[in-house]
Parts: sequence; structure tokens; C-alpha cells
Amino acid sequence: DVNILLYCCWVASEGAVVIKPAEFNEIIEAIEPWQSFVVRGLRKIRLDMKKEELICFGKMSDDLRASIKQCEIEGERIEQMILYQSGQKLFVKKSIQTSERIGNARANLRNYIETISGSINETTDNLIQTISNDLMATINR
Repeated sequence: DVNILLYCCWVASEGAVVIKPAEFNEIIEAIEPWQSFVVRGLRKIRLDMKKEELICFGKMSDDLRASIKQCEIEGERIEQMILYQSGQKLFVKKSIQTSERIGNARANLRNYIETISGSINETTDNLIQTISNDLMATINR
């Protein structure tokens, strides 16, 4: 879930402590119903409308599909707000160095990916490093 990946970086960049694997299970459990029933449902309808010729009626169906896409984006925004609210309990450190924030983001990403997949492979590790480097550049602006 890209929203959780963003969340991993955001809470760390704001100075939060590292999110433990058990906490990720709670986070996933809290947003999964919304993600499954709302966001994925809207996405499925939108994508089905795009690829299924039997329900393509030109501008009429295109306009509806665009409206559904906006609803999907709004659903993602609400998911981010759910994550934001759950993250408030993580902010216990007020002033930590940028290097520790980046380390926390890296640990968050690793913990999340290990929680959902069980392990980290080389490709995933490289991706975590790339995201961490990008986060450092963003924090240092």
C-alpha cells in the first residue's frame, strides 16, 4: 500500500519513533476494510469501465469514469487521514537529527515490507535505500 510507504517516511521525517512490526499489523488491520471495500472497489469499477467495451459509451461513460477516479482519490485521501490520526501516538521525540530521522524511515520501510512479505530481497533493499536518499534530500531542503 503506497499510502503506508508514504506514512513510513512521513512519521520519521516528523521525528516519530520507529514503528514496530506489531504496530504495522494494527495499522494494516485499521485501514484494510477501507482499502478493500472503498478504494479497491472504486478502482476496480473505474478500470473495468476502461477496458470493458460493452460498457464504453463515449463521453458519457468517460465522464462517469472520471468522477469515479475522483472518488477513488478522495478515498485514498481519507485513508491517509486515518493513518495520520493513528500516527499521532508515535510522536514522542521532539528534536532528533536528520540522520536519525532517515534511519527511522529506513527501519519503518523495512519493518512494513517484512510485515507484509516476510523478508527483504536485494531489489527491495535497493528501493528502501533510494527512498531514504530521496527523503534525506527532501528534509534537507
